[in-house]
Amino acid sequence: MLKEIALKDKYDLLVDLGKNRIYLNLKGTWNRISEVPQYMDDLTECVKLLRPGFSSLSDATHFAAPTQEITDLFLEATEYMRVKGHTRSAAIIDTAYLRLYLDHHSGEMTKDELVTMYFDNAAEAEEWLDTQ
Repeated sequence: MLKEIALKDKYDLLVDLGKNRIYLNLKGTWNRISEVPQYMDDLTECVKLLRPGFSSLSDATHFAAPTQEITDLFLEATEYMRVKGHTRSAAIIDTAYLRLYLDHHSGEMTKDELVTMYFDNAAEAEEWLDTQ
């Protein structure tokens, strides 16, 4: 069962305690950290509810490639989650531009302990996470 942590204009964060998973729905364009001032606090709240070995599913189908300032925020978030036991990540991507962005930054955003896969739809992403 999903527990809502944050429902914001720019993102939604939910957790499924049974699946030990974070759900992140990214929305719109993020240019500055000031547009998402609670993001790290909301993410921290999610992580505190989960056990090490948790997974995440991010939906970026309504998200534009971010600025460098936001990329740095995502790098900070990724490192925080990795340290707290994040092991598997699935992302739903529907634009070639965003896929290129993620491919370009994948080395920075993923470490050896974190396996990340990209999918075209939520069902495939969820199935992959459930079978890992």
